[in-house]
Amino acid sequence: MSVLEAGPKAKYLNRKWQVNAKHALYSNTGKFYRELTEFPGALFDDHGYIKFETETEFRDCPQLRIGKRVNVDKGGIAAIFGYVQKDDSNEYSSAVDGLIENPNDAPNIYQLVRARGDVQRAFKSALLRIYSSKCAFCGLSFESSLEGAHVKPWSEAKPYEQIDPRNGVLLCATHHRMFDGSGEITITSSYRIAYFDPLMKERRYTVADKALTVDLHGKLITRPKNRQLWPTKDFLASRHDSDGWDGTI
Repeated sequence: MSVLEAGPKAKYLNRKWQVNAKHALYSNTGKFYRELTEFPGALFDDHGYIKFETETEFRDCPQLRIGKRVNVDKGGIAAIFGYVQKDDSNEYSSAVDGLIENPNDAPNIYQLVRARGDVQRAFKSALLRIYSSKCAFCGLSFESSLEGAHVKPWSEAKPYEQIDPRNGVLLCATHHRMFDGSGEITITSSYRIAYFDPLMKERRYTVADKALTVDLHGKLITRPKNRQLWPTKDFLASRHDSDGWDGTI
């Protein structure tokens, strides 16, 4: 198989992690790349990779801005669904431990992981442990389909709030999109799931649609065992303000 690799680091990681990409590109920040031209292709950073089986999959990825070079949205490739995490250094593990043991220390830990470009990665790793690798809404436990969702939106949060586990909840990709993208589902101040159409008046529902939305309405989310790690009322209020939600369910 002909393999096009940009630089020795891309070549090394492609072989070390047995990704078997025809075109491999590396960036230490995970944010700036040349364009992939052979597929399957993969983008690497120091801690993992995202693999695209086809050119269509690559070009349709919403976090990529493809022009003369490829720019990746904030969070780098680590924030893209399907990113495979490979590295777990002692320093990084200590940072995640610190977030879980003392979330009030988030400002100091943010400075540590920011220098390594690991903010989003550390946030998700902490939530995976806190929520026992299960979606807080539906209980899905396929780790590749779980994502760290911010309660107070990323764009509105202070830098250290972007890594604070109390400003997060672990959700599957479907519920993350509905919570953080469309605002069709949210979390009440009493930690219950609120769906915007509980009486099913707005659309037709399949059995699966109903199970993932209407049937969850009013149920408690799965919360961390340590109450100090629950989403704070202030972060929840920020989410409600951002979504324009009046608190009724």
